[in-house]
Amino acid sequence: MAKVVPYSSTGESCIRACSGAVPWRELNRCGYPGDGKHLLGFFIKTKNMEVMDLFMIINWLDTHSGFILGLLTFAYVLATIMIYIANNKAVKEMRLSRIEESRPYVFASFGIDQRKMVELIIKNSGKTMARDVYITTEPELKYPKEPDYPLAKSGLINEMIPCLYPGQEIRAFFAAEWEVKEENGKRPKFIFNVQYKDSLGKGNTYSEKYIYDFNIVNGVVTAPQKTVHELVKEVEKLRKEFEKTSKYLKPLAQKSTNES
Repeated sequence: MAKVVPYSSTGESCIRACSGAVPWRELNRCGYPGDGKHLLGFFIKTKNMEVMDLFMIINWLDTHSGFILGLLTFAYVLATIMIYIANNKAVKEMRLSRIEESRPYVFASFGIDQRKMVELIIKNSGKTMARDVYITTEPELKYPKEPDYPLAKSGLINEMIPCLYPGQEIRAFFAAEWEVKEENGKRPKFIFNVQYKDSLGKGNTYSEKYIYDFNIVNGVVTAPQKTVHELVKEVEKLRKEFEKTSKYLKPLAQKSTNES
């Protein structure tokens, strides 16, 4: 007898019909057209078609095994290349991140204190030493005007600074804030071009640009702060007052000693 695969909820009834336990006419109650024998033939035909399709697929795979193997090999090689590219990119990003973290950062700008005095500031805020620091400005730094030795002629600008250690800062007086004006009375804007090398083995070169516009400080009022210089002045005043008091009290003390 042919082997029947159960189908939906009528599979059990079909198997029972094949064994003679259930009359074939009872299968018509499930809504199938015709009698139960037609349903059994349908199941057998479907099963045979599935087996034939399976053999056809196996035969095709066996015939084209070389092509399939080559296709799988190509996919494997392609996946390997993609993994290599991804890993190489990750390594480069890690290396760049390590360099960016440990490299020097040299900047040049102006700073204004509470006395409205402008200073040129050159600082290495990075973690390693900077070498061959070269700074140019646009326009030239024509201050201070008195004495006649502007910063443009100093060794800080347009000349090589051999090295700047991590955290090292150089300050130079530039001018009073209210004096920094152009010939037409407008506030100037300075561009600092900074070039330097790091202290690593390859000696990477960096070129950066910083802009300082004096128009941003127009109308800005800063809170007064006591500096170390002002503290020294106050101490000097106290010392002078103490000396005056000592000179006044010393004769009185001698007179009191003589009377006793």
